[in-house]
Amino acid sequence: MAREIQLLLDNNLSSFTFKKISREDLYGYKKRIALDHKNQPCSRIQIDEDTGSVIPSGGLEGVYIDTKFNFIEKENLDVRDANFQALKKLESTLGVPQKLNPISADVVLNLEVSSVYLLTPSELDAKLKERLIQGELFQFSFNYYADYNLETGVLLNSTDNLFCLIGNICPSDWVEENTQPMIIEDVIDEEDLDFQMF
Repeated sequence: MAREIQLLLDNNLSSFTFKKISREDLYGYKKRIALDHKNQPCSRIQIDEDTGSVIPSGGLEGVYIDTKFNFIEKENLDVRDANFQALKKLESTLGVPQKLNPISADVVLNLEVSSVYLLTPSELDAKLKERLIQGELFQFSFNYYADYNLETGVLLNSTDNLFCLIGNICPSDWVEENTQPMIIEDVIDEEDLDFQMF
């Protein structure tokens, strides 16, 4: 059974299957393929500058080394914040009911969107459906994989479909079109004073 996004509004559960929407889904895409002299697709490789070894495409994925170029096992890695404090790994929210909170459109404007999902309800609470049709927006916690960054999901209704936007809240200051820029006067440091100026 596929994992679902499960959401709670006033303790009423709604469940959704989801499909990620990509730029290719919306606009299509073209792919340029390099061919060899026999018109066969070429494979990309890298050559190690020190040893001359051939490294196939993807051969360096998941390889971790320290500053002395010693190999480090993935299980020995940890994640730390800007203050060098260890971060706790957060579990996936898929299949785990997440509380919905009503939000304003301003919150959505401050969302740095990383993914968009088309939702198909497998179970939709009637009150939630009605509020979505009326144009209300809802926020919830989202984590696709177990990792260290809990993202924000925004549930919204379009004319015929339900969508959720996934990303991180990045507050920004909005100004009106005719707002004049602030003028910051140069402050002369006392040490730069020259008595010949007076």
